[in-house]
Amino acid sequence: MVAKVKTLDMKRIKKKFDKKIDSIATNKGLMKGIAKFSLVETKKYVRLGISPKTDKKFPALAESTIRTRDSFDKNKKGRKSPYFIPDFSNLTMTGQLVSGMKITYNKEKRALLMSFKNSRKSSNLTNEKLVKYLSDMGRFIVGSPKHVKPKIIKAIYIFLDRRKNK
Repeated sequence: MVAKVKTLDMKRIKKKFDKKIDSIATNKGLMKGIAKFSLVETKKYVRLGISPKTDKKFPALAESTIRTRDSFDKNKKGRKSPYFIPDFSNLTMTGQLVSGMKITYNKEKRALLMSFKNSRKSSNLTNEKLVKYLSDMGRFIVGSPKHVKPKIIKAIYIFLDRRKNK
């Protein structure tokens, strides 16, 4: 007599796994919450002078840049951000770049995408061009802080656990 051994049915497991992923990826409320959380944390990091992409402080400002920013501060030219400090690199001189930051969920790509709404009224410098310029200088703001990922994973586990009990 031959002993029967139960083996793992990988096709069945993959099908269940894919179904779980679909339930996460198609849940608008969950994805909207994750996008909002990521946006808040990314903006917070930028205002603290930390690159969300690298988790390192932005490079120090050149002395000439500090003088220009100090002059801007004293003359109150343009609209200043409440987070603006002349000698601190946190990309918030006017606040337009950070306030134009947006994170949305793309269902087809199953990805959170960062974009920049252009809030500049009298300039041909768009926020997208400014992001590229800043990136070329080593001031990366497109990304998500490293501490965000584990919190998102925890939120997904909670979501799946709640779905399991229904």
